Amino acid sequence: MHTASVVVSPTVTTNYTVSGTSGAGCVSAPFIVTQNVSPCTGIEEFSSSDISLYPNPTTGYINVSVPAFLVGKAEIEVYDAVGKLVVKDRLTDTVTHLNTSKLEEGLYIYRIYNGDGLVVKIGRMVKNK
Repeated sequence: MHTASVVVSPTVTTNYTVSGTSGAGCVSAPFIVTQNVSPCTGIEEFSSSDISLYPNPTTGYINVSVPAFLVGKAEIEVYDAVGKLVVKDRLTDTVTHLNTSKLEEGLYIYRIYNGDGLVVKIGRMVKNK
C-alpha cells in the first residue's frame, strides 16, 4: 500500500477533487473534499498610539486609556528617576484613573504590559506639585 500526502493552505473555503491510481493502474472514482476556512477572530491589532496617558504633566490623578481588549489584562508600572518601581496597577477599564498625588515632583518612566507580560508602550510622565 502506498500513501501520498498533499498539504494545502487555502485562505477561503475551497473544494478539491481527489482521485487515486493503484499500482496496478486502477483509478478510483473521484470525490470532492471541502476544506472550510473561517476568518480569524480574536486577534487584535493595535499600535501604541491606541494607548494614552493624560493629563501629562499631572498634579494628582492621571488617566490611562487602553483598547477594550486590554481591559483587565494590561498593567502599568511607573518608575522614578533612579529606576525604583513606585506604582503598579492593573488597568480595569478603558480609562483607568491612577492616584499620583503621593509621588514626588519629577520625571517618571511608565511601562504598559499586555496580558502576556509583553511591553506594549513605554513613555514619560511628569509629576508637578
